[in-house]
Amino acid sequence: MAALSSLVAGAPAVQVGHFTTNTSTGTQAITGIGFKPKWIMVVGAQDTAASALECICGYYDGTTYFTHGHTINNAATSVIYQSTNAAALYQVYDVSANNNVGTVSSFDADGFTINKTSASNELKVFYIVGR
Repeated sequence: MAALSSLVAGAPAVQVGHFTTNTSTGTQAITGIGFKPKWIMVVGAQDTAASALECICGYYDGTTYFTHGHTINNAATSVIYQSTNAAALYQVYDVSANNNVGTVSSFDADGFTINKTSASNELKVFYIVGR
């Protein structure tokens, strides 16, 4: 019950939002959160071609990552790409098997910074961060 009362009485303990990655590697700062997060959860899905779907989910608590990416390509080959990565916030392959990987570079005073180590496509990422 203490956690519920802290949500009501004080500043928000969680914040939700979204961002779109670009197709270049390097860092991307997400700001405007209002506090320094201690953990992040992400989900995302997008239709990258007429018959393909990319989905991601991931978690990072400052120490441990868990991520899963899944791509379904029914265009001609019915190939399914699946990936898990214990060292990334998100990872997903596009229909041409190009990899998209992002890690948390830092939790910042007003948000977080993503380091895109591989970036073949724009990804729409929805997040929940917490104190």
